[in-house]
Amino acid sequence: MEPIISIPYSEFKAIEILQTKFKKNKDYAFYIPVSRQQKGVDFILVKNGLKSETTRFQVKSSKLYSNGNKHILWLNNFIEKTSRENADWYLIFGLYPLITKNSTKKSKSIENWKAVTLCFTPEEVRELLTEEKFLYVQISFNEKMQITSINGTRGFKNNGVDLTAYQLEKRLDKIMK
Repeated sequence: MEPIISIPYSEFKAIEILQTKFKKNKDYAFYIPVSRQQKGVDFILVKNGLKSETTRFQVKSSKLYSNGNKHILWLNNFIEKTSRENADWYLIFGLYPLITKNSTKKSKSIENWKAVTLCFTPEEVRELLTEEKFLYVQISFNEKMQITSINGTRGFKNNGVDLTAYQLEKRLDKIMK
């Protein structure tokens, strides 16, 4: 009998995006901790070969709040966790419903949902997050994947910082360098 191991959808989706660039036939592999109690690392990307390389990822996910085609992610401020240097990359993940003119309610079918994943180095996270006194971080975006605003009173230093360039798909070339 084979054991069944499950991972959160946010981690699965992040790995799925990363696999578009880091393919098995190019000697890349993904590893997840056996214990969900492992702090600081959700999965590891390994480049096998003569000189093996590893990159560690921490995924933060949020419940999503929607107001028309504006979506808001709320996360606990995790600046204190970035100081441990457990991860090489921090991913912020959110799943939002696709809204059409005919939509009357949110669908449970995964085809009617889309993901947004932002990718930061520990230094970038520390630069963006404020002091630990703020409990929450808010990131707002629209369905065209324009990350339009950040609430300056709830976790970020600068209100209105454009984070569009931090989408995981746009940063794949920076990972494993």
